[in-house]
Amino acid sequence: MVAIKKKLEFYLSWTKDYGKLARLLIPTVELEFESKLQDCQELSALDSKEDPDFTLHANSDEDIDSDSTEIYFEGPRDEEAPATTRSPLVSDDWIETTTSTIPRPLFTAQPGPRAELFSEPNSPYQIFKKFIDEDFFGNLKLETNRYARATIDRERKKGPLNPRSHLEMWKAVSVSELKIFMAIIIHMSLVVKTRLKDYWSTRSELRTTYCRDVGMIRPRFEAILSMLHLNDNASYVAFGQPGHDPLHKIWTFLDPLVHKFKTYYYPCQPLTIDEAICPFRGRIRFRIYIKGKPHKYGIKIFELCESSSGYACNIEVYTGKQPGQGADYNSTLKLVERIAAPYFNRGHVIYFDRWFSSTTLFQFLWRNNTQSVGTIKKNRRGLPKIHFPKN
Repeated sequence: MVAIKKKLEFYLSWTKDYGKLARLLIPTVELEFESKLQDCQELSALDSKEDPDFTLHANSDEDIDSDSTEIYFEGPRDEEAPATTRSPLVSDDWIETTTSTIPRPLFTAQPGPRAELFSEPNSPYQIFKKFIDEDFFGNLKLETNRYARATIDRERKKGPLNPRSHLEMWKAVSVSELKIFMAIIIHMSLVVKTRLKDYWSTRSELRTTYCRDVGMIRPRFEAILSMLHLNDNASYVAFGQPGHDPLHKIWTFLDPLVHKFKTYYYPCQPLTIDEAICPFRGRIRFRIYIKGKPHKYGIKIFELCESSSGYACNIEVYTGKQPGQGADYNSTLKLVERIAAPYFNRGHVIYFDRWFSSTTLFQFLWRNNTQSVGTIKKNRRGLPKIHFPKN
């Protein structure tokens, strides 16, 4: 306090006019200093008490890096407030502690596969057929042959077809051929080669016999691949028109598959939500570009997974901003609400990275009896800066 007085007296006593101002300011500074000192003493007294609303579990100072740190957030838990109510956070309400007196939601669900579907031992192929069933192959056969006929008719109107082209040699595909085709696709994901034709190569350094052994030659595989379709193009609604669906080409496969993911198996308590990039460089409106990723161009997919096994419980494909959607439709809170809603109020713990983590999201989940753990950005709005000092 003495140093402050000396500085003010030095700067304000240069002229006779500033002398009066100095005599007025110095008592004001003394009063402000005493008020701040009293506030600090009150805050020090609060440090020994437990805050009933907020609890922050953070690593020690030496564990905190410049980018992110793990936190565990609980509260506030106000059962009467609606789930979407946003409660502002004040830094004075945060207390660092190693224990929590707030009762955590109990995990009340029974994890595991549905007993009526998996009551008997099943082979991997039998389990695969529960997700990729005969209805899928029947629809794939129908739409592939429909698209092939429409393409051949369109090209023939332009002129004669090349006798050796896939179009001229095309014959209707069968369900058995499509199953072989899918088996080769799975084989290609396990045995990766540079070019498609290398899977049928007879060169000793490249030869693998699987594709030949299952009974499909390369020209037939390429013909099916070029005509493969999951939905009727004639029913597509253009962008900007009422009823437009950006996932029109795949929804007949994706929607039933995600429904089976959610109903055939119930996950354990720890869950995680993260994004994945499906590499894709074709022409599509919602293709994204992320610098620094192994695959810079692709389709972004948000996934809710069981932490222990990686089982996908729910999936949402990011399609960008669509007409008719609200301004906050693609916000992290709304995204988590859509993708995790079937698992609210059952005591789950959801893990996030710093792109998702925010106090607003964690409060929302807590009010839905769901705990949250995540890494965070130190400058994220609502966080107590005192706990995350700059290096």
